Amino acid sequence: MDTLQVKRTRASTLELQTPEPESSIAAYHPTRVREGLQYAQRRLKSKLRKPTPNTEKVLLLYSQACSRYLEDVQSMSEKDKRDKLNEIRTYEIDMSNMSWIKDVPTFPLTDSILALRQITYYARYGDYAKLIVAKLRAASQQEPKTPNWEAISGKHYWTSIAARLQDETPYWKDLISGKGTSEENIETNRAVRQACKRIGIEEENMISILAFYGKRNTMFHSELEELIENKRYHRISVMLYDDIRDLASVCPVKDSRSEEALRAVLETLRDEWFDTSDDIEQSGDMDS
Repeated sequence: MDTLQVKRTRASTLELQTPEPESSIAAYHPTRVREGLQYAQRRLKSKLRKPTPNTEKVLLLYSQACSRYLEDVQSMSEKDKRDKLNEIRTYEIDMSNMSWIKDVPTFPLTDSILALRQITYYARYGDYAKLIVAKLRAASQQEPKTPNWEAISGKHYWTSIAARLQDETPYWKDLISGKGTSEENIETNRAVRQACKRIGIEEENMISILAFYGKRNTMFHSELEELIENKRYHRISVMLYDDIRDLASVCPVKDSRSEEALRAVLETLRDEWFDTSDDIEQSGDMDS
């Protein structure tokens, strides 16, 4: 006996059209408000494309305003009704004008997923790589010190050491191919490879480990320490301003405690380093 197969059409956020704001609050009868509430609820529960943190927050505020109106409309004064409907209409105006909340076609997420997967590896194995590169540095400083040991000494960040190794790559290839090159073009390579011989690690593996650790530090280590060391206070102020401004965009609503904790750290650091009062005296010397 043949079986009848019925294909189920998958729901899509593309079918959830953002409510168009009415020309006046007179058009917001209870049925219209209920339609807006249903849109917000479906959008928040969507499994196909979860709303971004900013989108989620606006949708929550909008749905709460609609719910309160529908619950209290019978007991509201005319003034309260107007105020609440103006609030609902304002949210709809904002949603219709903000491109980040509109439903847009989905796009391949492969690259983003792979990037997140790589971050997991950098976080998981970064501390182990740190032990290896620390062993390399210590070996280079044992007497007698290796040639060019200062190139990988504590005077330099591992990120800059990894960058120099990358810059030296074509010169090192010239050397091993017989073309020759100046020693100053490969001093970091010399320092690393000589220290590798002391600790018994294959040279090319160590070069790769240094590249890994340098990238890991770029991803997870703040540039704050280096900025403070170099007295780049303007850059610090801009970084703090941007991070505080964007914090709400990266913290989901359900993780509000993390947002509060991060905001406390950022604002404490800002207040410790900078005067944010409105009556700062203008000075001709911006670095004073």
